[in-house]
Amino acid sequence: MPKFSLFYRIFFYFLIVILISLVATATITYWQSAKEFDKYMYDRMSQTLNNAVHHTNLYLKDYETTLLSLLATEQVHKFVSLSGNDYFGHLNYGSTIKEIYFQNAIIRNPEIASLYLISRNGQYVTIYNNLKGLGLEVYDRSFEGRKVYELLDKASDRGGNIQVFENSIISPENNKLMTLSKKISSQNNVHDYVGVIGIEIHKDNLEWLWEGIDLGEQGYFFVMDDSGQVIYHPNQDKINTHLEVELASKISNRTNEIIYDNSGEIKTVYLSRPSNYADWNLVVSMPLNDLRKPINNIRTNTFIMSGITLIIALFLAIRFGHIIIGPIRTLKRGMIETEKGNWVHLPLTGRQDEMDDLTQRYNMMVSRLSQLVDKVYKAELKEREIQVERNKAELQALQLQVNPHFLYNTLETIACYAVINDSDEITDIVKYLSQMLRYAVRTDLEEVTVADELTHVQSYMNILNHRTGMEFEIDVDIPSEYFSKKMVRLTLQPIVENVFKHAFPDGIEEHHFIRIYTIIENSEYVICVEDNGIGISEEVLQVLKQVLSGNKQGFSTSQDGGGIGLVNVHRRIQMVFGDEYGLSIDSEPNMGTKMYLRMPLNQPNTKKIQ
Repeated sequence: MPKFSLFYRIFFYFLIVILISLVATATITYWQSAKEFDKYMYDRMSQTLNNAVHHTNLYLKDYETTLLSLLATEQVHKFVSLSGNDYFGHLNYGSTIKEIYFQNAIIRNPEIASLYLISRNGQYVTIYNNLKGLGLEVYDRSFEGRKVYELLDKASDRGGNIQVFENSIISPENNKLMTLSKKISSQNNVHDYVGVIGIEIHKDNLEWLWEGIDLGEQGYFFVMDDSGQVIYHPNQDKINTHLEVELASKISNRTNEIIYDNSGEIKTVYLSRPSNYADWNLVVSMPLNDLRKPINNIRTNTFIMSGITLIIALFLAIRFGHIIIGPIRTLKRGMIETEKGNWVHLPLTGRQDEMDDLTQRYNMMVSRLSQLVDKVYKAELKEREIQVERNKAELQALQLQVNPHFLYNTLETIACYAVINDSDEITDIVKYLSQMLRYAVRTDLEEVTVADELTHVQSYMNILNHRTGMEFEIDVDIPSEYFSKKMVRLTLQPIVENVFKHAFPDGIEEHHFIRIYTIIENSEYVICVEDNGIGISEEVLQVLKQVLSGNKQGFSTSQDGGGIGLVNVHRRIQMVFGDEYGLSIDSEPNMGTKMYLRMPLNQPNTKKIQ
């Protein structure tokens, strides 16, 4: 791998940081702007559509109200409920409907072209608002009446809602009219339709509402029905034409969703809303390029500004690199001379910045180094002399230490004299003491088992029985399969010794006992030492528990100036098996004490037990 100078590395790192910053800033800016503009585009198109749908629904709702008000009259229901042979009934009700209700409706809504009421039998009444064309009389039960009813009955919604037709039903050749009709239910059965009432209105007023929608130079608004036929379009040539099947299906099925059409030369965006009264979809169409033009301008401007910023940043990076690297190179030359043993002082740049401060401190360092070299050399010579004297002192201390084997041999000699003098007690005491001494001074690297600790306890009890002149046995209830479990050396015997010192202060009596048994709790292997001595007072027990929980202040690792203390046992178990294990105590005054040595049941890869 080629080795680059610090200047090029600084320049390279600056370049990476600048590029990452520019790319991240440009990307986030463009992405956020595009996201916000897409939302703005959708909101604008959606608002336009909502306004168009709202005004269209309001326009049609007025006529729906007119139809519903006519349906509320008793004469309308009686007219459509009459039999086909009731000539005078049709004449009577038809005249009233035409001369009162229909004429009042036209007076209130002058834009109505015609009103008609047709019974299931073909009887109908109609009124025209100054229109030329087909005129049907009130009582005429002609073929045209039945034909118009059948046409409306077939096309109208079976649910009885308002139905909108794009053309006139009575005058199909008049394409300037549209029809709103509603089927009339029987008074006895809402699902039995006995007639149809309808209004024909001019399309001009509705188209006038739609023509007011402004979507820019190339955007436009149009209306299509569910079959894909264009009902309204700013371009008159496209009215009554059909959209492509796939595009019409998307517009009908994906209302309130942006639709992108790439089928033509110009990519187009559509958004549609359904009408509440007709099977119409009101659609807004805009070229994608027109919508994306502001975003494209933002992207171009972002690239230009990023390029200018990069050039300026690179120029500043080069200048900054020279300002830093120049003094560093001067320091490097000075250090090379210092390595040769020439204590060179470097000149300052005069800028009074951090580099001048570094150079000044370098000069101070050179001056101090030149003074300290001699001191260090002399100090090393003196340290060597001190080390030699220390080694001599340690050797003398080792020579003065007592060899444990000398003690073993001395005990063996005492045992021999005891045998010669027929003193079995001295022989036993020396034997057990020798065993305890050997066990106590074993190397730290040796591991011990439960059986080893019990043997050590037995040696202690044998010596204690000789000292007290009585036979006292400890009740051991440990299954043989646990004898091979590992333990920390010298933990069980100090607990037993503690019992004799504190549990039986007035001496051992016949009812006293000490039991050693095992408890398996979850994943813990516990050895319990139980006695029926005087117990521990509540105050002392609380202090002991606080000490064992970790507060070591004011406590030593030994008790009563002698054997190994409880804290020592607890700490060594934790050092070997972990902080969750150790020694715990339960006791009540005059009820005895239980001391638990807690160790893991499974002991793979434990530390060397000491």
